[in-house]
Amino acid sequence: VVDYWKCDFKDVDVLMGTFTKSFAAAGGYIAGNKDLINHIRTTSHGTAYATSMSPPVVEQI
Repeated sequence: VVDYWKCDFKDVDVLMGTFTKSFAAAGGYIAGNKDLINHIRTTSHGTAYATSMSPPVVEQI
């Protein structure tokens, strides 16, 4: 979206994406300021049940 609308990354609060289509792998990412990421880590139910990527998946990325 940032590329499409020619926005500055500094104007976007949250960047997120998936690795499932681009790398034929599993997982994704969320990028933002430190306070936002810490909030997501401490309050998200998904982090309690999520696991790390397996070494072969990390190697693909």
